[in-house]
Amino acid sequence: MKEKFQYIIQHISTKEPLDFIIAGGVLIGFIILSSMFAKLIMRIFKIKRDRLERKSKIYGLIKFVWIVTGLYISIAILNLPADWMSKITKVYKLITIYGLTRVVAQLVRPSTKLFNKFQSDENSKNENAIKFGVKLIRGLIYIIGTFIFIAELGYDLSGLITGLGIGSVVIALAAQDLAKNLFGGFAILTDKTFVIGESIKVGQTEGTIEDIGFRTTRVRKYDNSVATIPNSVLADSEIINWSKLQKRRFLCTLKVGLEVKQKEINDLIKKLSFEFQKDKDIIEESTKIYFSKIDHDGYEISIIAYTNIVNYDEYLEFVSQTNSLIIEVLDKERIKLVYPTYDVSIKK
Repeated sequence: MKEKFQYIIQHISTKEPLDFIIAGGVLIGFIILSSMFAKLIMRIFKIKRDRLERKSKIYGLIKFVWIVTGLYISIAILNLPADWMSKITKVYKLITIYGLTRVVAQLVRPSTKLFNKFQSDENSKNENAIKFGVKLIRGLIYIIGTFIFIAELGYDLSGLITGLGIGSVVIALAAQDLAKNLFGGFAILTDKTFVIGESIKVGQTEGTIEDIGFRTTRVRKYDNSVATIPNSVLADSEIINWSKLQKRRFLCTLKVGLEVKQKEINDLIKKLSFEFQKDKDIIEESTKIYFSKIDHDGYEISIIAYTNIVNYDEYLEFVSQTNSLIIEVLDKERIKLVYPTYDVSIKK
């Protein structure tokens, strides 16, 4: 290795100063023009340069590929020995494949013409489906880029796949699970079961959708922990989407003592009905207040009402105000609620 390095030094030392000046000038020129070239590419693809991470990545990657190309050309000008140039060319191709793969993947954006046409169709308009499609296309680009990269390294892909033997069975099983989750994600998006930002309940998991990926969906639970659920599981499960509620039900049961007379119960029902009818947050004619049960320790009065308030936090505030209203009516009527009683006698 030391001898080869010395050979390169000797070879370079034979070059004329003009060769170094030209090679250095080419490299400096490429560096100076890198920003202009990156801006030109971004303008062609109608990408505005701002501080968004995704767009700054495109800008940096384009500059990187451009400068690497300039470095390769400047080295080629020096006319190094054929065996060394072959290795440098190999490295340049690998770096270029890596850089271009990332650039092309980053150029696939929701604002491209393909996805704009998809958005223009009102029946198909779904921001989350577009994001999923972008992820899918980018994934395919990375897979193709990886195959090209491996082929450039000199590996025979067909022979590599054939030689996997037992490992191919494992890959097939993994691919089967991947396919299930991928089709599960498509089913979720096409059926519009839920979108990012909506609150759902599936099994024992309840929370807000944070992300819908190829394989899994991420749910931020109400205790701030994150649950990651395979799309195949979600596609086969019963899902309650709280965000698609058109109205919510308020349900309450009051138990008054046996000493309360029938007239007092009727007056209490009338008073509560009157107050509920005045409440603007309660849907008109949705209230049902009735004498529902005679128990061994009291009488039960059931209250059912519906409200258009579907936001969970706002609904909790509505429940609090409605309960306060009920207590206020009970105080005015001088009726007290009874507590549950338990028989603790010992049977012989």
